[in-house]
Amino acid sequence: MGKPPPPADLQLKCDSDGLFFQWRAVESAKHYRYRLIGENGKRLLQARTTETSVHLGAGDAGQNYTAKVRVKLKNSISKWTSAQAKCPAPVPEVSFTFTVSKVTRDSAVIDWSYQNMPASTREAYISMYPEVDDTCDGHSEGLGKPFEADTWASRYFWLCPDTSYYWAFRIVNNMGYINTLGETLFRTLP
Repeated sequence: MGKPPPPADLQLKCDSDGLFFQWRAVESAKHYRYRLIGENGKRLLQARTTETSVHLGAGDAGQNYTAKVRVKLKNSISKWTSAQAKCPAPVPEVSFTFTVSKVTRDSAVIDWSYQNMPASTREAYISMYPEVDDTCDGHSEGLGKPFEADTWASRYFWLCPDTSYYWAFRIVNNMGYINTLGETLFRTLP
């Protein structure tokens, strides 16, 4: 009797949940033997299971892995079948700078820059509002800006004298979720 065919449809995935591979069940299988091989060809793991999927811990970012599986029937063992996957590289963190300058009694200049926005970013903006409600003719506002990668902006704000203002740098994703990345307080001159 010849060797049986190896398990079909072997798939290997690597994501934030870790390494995962699965294959189609083989009728009359006693067990499956599997291997995980690293980018340098070194065998990282070998084990056997009666299941048709294996969930392992996190893989190394940017690394290529190979999964191999074979089936053991009553009197024979199949050849290995294999699949490859690369773990995604880490996403760089959003970085931003924010400067309040030229603060007077009734105005301030706001400068900001940002980089490494997530692909889901729809908008990046500054919002500024008084620490307590003001009654003067100055105003606070949110400054919306369509998202552009690696960009910067500057804005002149009319404000109330001797008033503390919060500024906040916020991004909005495609689902409308707002994430505040930074917030602080400054005060106009009396």
